[in-house]
Amino acid sequence: MNFEPIHRKIHLRTQLHVIFLFIACRAFTQGAHSEIGHFYIQNYKSEEYGSHPQIFGIAQDKNGSIYAANVVGGILEFDGVSWRSIKLPNSNPVLTVVVDENNTKWIGADKEMGYLAPDSLGFLRYRSLRRLVPPTHPLEGQIWDIFSTSEGVL
Repeated sequence: MNFEPIHRKIHLRTQLHVIFLFIACRAFTQGAHSEIGHFYIQNYKSEEYGSHPQIFGIAQDKNGSIYAANVVGGILEFDGVSWRSIKLPNSNPVLTVVVDENNTKWIGADKEMGYLAPDSLGFLRYRSLRRLVPPTHPLEGQIWDIFSTSEGVL
């Protein structure tokens, strides 16, 4: 007796069951639980934040706000709902932003350096440290990196 046609049917049926089981598992994992273990990424167009699309650095503070070093717009602050631009004197291009362990936002720019501090209404404003640079070593370059350590900021 030739069992080869029956064996092929059983083998084909087994293959189909495995394929359907795989499809069902994939469909189930794409449901409500598909975000578990994945990072949520939101991209913003320059029209949404109202400034130049070139961003050189990004940092997040302890409150969850995002700070972006923008080539034209200064520092862009995003609280999760709305964007705000914090300008530097002379509209210097901002090249880096770093948040230290005290939640201070340090800024490096073209011929400029400083930090963000709240004004009398609680809005962050740029505070320049340029006046502390001795005239014998003028700040004529670009600050691309700031390092925050437990002993201070460099």
